[in-house]
Amino acid sequence: EAAASRRGGWTTSRHYAVPTTDLPVHEHDEILCWFRKHLACRLGPLLALQYGADMVGEKGCFVRIFDAFIVKYAASGGQRHLPVHRDQSTHSFTIALNARSCYEGGGTYFCGLGTAIKPEQGHVLSFEGDMLHGGEPITSGVRYILAAFTYIDVPSPERSTFSVTSSDWPDSSPHSRNKRTRDEQAQDSRMPRAKIDWLGESNTEASFSFNFS
Repeated sequence: EAAASRRGGWTTSRHYAVPTTDLPVHEHDEILCWFRKHLACRLGPLLALQYGADMVGEKGCFVRIFDAFIVKYAASGGQRHLPVHRDQSTHSFTIALNARSCYEGGGTYFCGLGTAIKPEQGHVLSFEGDMLHGGEPITSGVRYILAAFTYIDVPSPERSTFSVTSSDWPDSSPHSRNKRTRDEQAQDSRMPRAKIDWLGESNTEASFSFNFS
């Protein structure tokens, strides 16, 4: 809320098809620094555990962020839900920023599951961007999440190896010529399509997962 106040309020028109009440991560140095740290140390490796190094690179080094933003859901006087949609990403993830006790309802609804997943604070929910999903309405309180859209940028042989934090952020385009297509990604049916992980400082890895294949 302090970051929103400093910039003159929350944005509501950055996403044309499915607008959210949000704050762009790259506009806030403190939030961006925190996000970059966890992207390199925790999020990249977690995505590699879920989807495999062949798809997202060792420790997620092929993962590129083209949009990351904090979303606010408010039961009164604000955005309560998000309609069902597909993301324009190869993979997406959300981080729960406040405790479930701060609100009722809410969570990410997956059509393939027929229910909403509501991770506890500090947990990450990752899934393929073309999965039909939406923001379940909250009925009381306020819910905050950090959402990120990613694409997979596989380096060509003539390019040197790079990490998730080596390029300028945000990246220039999700339509990289080296991006793996969704058809190619779908060929590996061994990997779960959606998963929840803990983003804490401990060495604890996956807590539990949901396979929608």
